[in-house]
Amino acid sequence: MSVAALCSCAVEPDKRKNVIFVVVDTLRADRTSLHGYERETTPRISAWAEGGAVFDRALAASSWTVPSMGMLLTGRYRVGGGKALDGESGLLSSTLAGQGYRTVGIVANPVLNKLQGFIDGYESYDLILGKQDMTDPLHPGSWTAQLVVEKALRWLREERDDRPFMLYLHLMDPHFPYEPDQPEAFDWSASSSAARRQRYDEVLGSKGEPPIKDGEYQNLERLQAAYDA
Repeated sequence: MSVAALCSCAVEPDKRKNVIFVVVDTLRADRTSLHGYERETTPRISAWAEGGAVFDRALAASSWTVPSMGMLLTGRYRVGGGKALDGESGLLSSTLAGQGYRTVGIVANPVLNKLQGFIDGYESYDLILGKQDMTDPLHPGSWTAQLVVEKALRWLREERDDRPFMLYLHLMDPHFPYEPDQPEAFDWSASSSAARRQRYDEVLGSKGEPPIKDGEYQNLERLQAAYDA
């Protein structure tokens, strides 16, 4: 009886869940159509959310990437200077690797690097380190989401096996400089109005500043439209 039970357990496939962790850098919740933004900026995220859980109140732990991601990937608050993480930080990748998971990171933000302690626990950590990825000259400073996802799909097709895995994808497309694939998708002039401009003047007036100038207003509207696109 004991031998039969052991043999049965030995051939049973691993039932643990895979983890696919996707971060979209610099994506404001209030600019997503999922959360009611006036422009249809995120239709695919909205469609995906129909089958999942959506948190309406989630706050970043910091105003920039390194401490925010350090806390997100460890579940621990970080205070003070120095590098973000150390060997005792308990990254999600290290925890899962210790449980027999395969761990793969494909990361388009160069600050999430070895120096900051972010590569611990990964079997493979694909990171851009230079200021420009020459495979995508139209998007200097980062990979496009398309390239990151293509790399992930290639790993799933060619490298995946029966073991559970964690796949961490970090996308940078909404980050400055704004270079949308379809810049005409959101025409700033189409959303411009006297009431919209008046809101700028009201905010400036409350701070004792003069009304916004024509060129300043147009530049702000173009910048916001580029971000939305």
